[in-house]
Parts: sequence; C-alpha cells; structure tokens
Amino acid sequence: MTQNEAAATLPQFFSDFPYRRPNPELIQEQCADICTRLNACTSPEDALALVDEWNDMRLEYSTN
Repeated sequence: MTQNEAAATLPQFFSDFPYRRPNPELIQEQCADICTRLNACTSPEDALALVDEWNDMRLEYSTN
C-alpha cells in the first residue's frame, strides 16, 4: 500500500475517528491475568511473550 492509498483510508474529519471508552474492570482483569501467568512462567520465552502481550494491551489503551 502506498502512502497516498494509506492516507485515503484515514477518516477525513475528527468526528469520523472511532471512539471507544475503556472498561477499567476489564483492564484490571487483563492485568491480573497477565501477572498470574507471569508468576507461573517456567521459561524466559514464555515471560517475554507475556511482556509482549502486556505491551500490546498497554498500547491499546494509551493515549498520545
């Protein structure tokens, strides 16, 4: 996909950007689940996979 094609798929107005309110209870559950699985890890590879999962979740909810 070229840069022009990618730009054509972006919303044209601020009001066209999708808005979704974060669910704090769900975020807390996801964090607790990742922490529980991290404490049970038996290999560095599994721990790194969970760190990647944590980062993906964190980026999903972060704002710039």
